[in-house]
Amino acid sequence: RDKTLWCGFALESSKSVKVLFPGDTAWFDGLEAIGQEYGPFHVAAIPIGAYEPREFMKFSHINVDEAVRMKDAVRANYA
Repeated sequence: RDKTLWCGFALESSKSVKVLFPGDTAWFDGLEAIGQEYGPFHVAAIPIGAYEPREFMKFSHINVDEAVRMKDAVRANYA
């Protein structure tokens, strides 16, 4: 645990359209900080991967409920 490189992207167009791709991620407390510093986003492309069994996969992938929370945490209008 905590030995994996994660990668995400926050993009802004010349017309100020902001898009977030958080990468293959799990829920973490820094999501609100991303929303505060780089948001609000027009859309967040939040991947929902293999998330079951939860006790094992929660460190690597978000589930549907967490994806909804992530949308709000990063201040995205759509996900």
